[in-house]
Amino acid sequence: VNQNMSVSDFKQIYKWEYGHRMYGRLIGVAFTAPLLYYMVRGRVSSTLYRRLGVLFVLGASQGLIGWWMVRSGLSHTGNQTYNDLPRVSPYRLATHLGS
Repeated sequence: VNQNMSVSDFKQIYKWEYGHRMYGRLIGVAFTAPLLYYMVRGRVSSTLYRRLGVLFVLGASQGLIGWWMVRSGLSHTGNQTYNDLPRVSPYRLATHLGS
């Protein structure tokens, strides 16, 4: 696909993307584990429960939007551009960056 990219260049991009995914998962676990711990023990009031629920939904939606964005570039048939390369949708990328 990219004739000018070496294996070293690809590895560098892959490491950044892998780190990005793992960082997102770490944030999700760091938020969810204490939330569940305190919910089970009844230490979360109903008002705080709603607020934390909204934050959980926002974080989860960011992960889903990222997955949706990456999925747009996983087509074996290309993306019907002039050189038919597999690429993520720029609209989905903008949605992921803006959310």
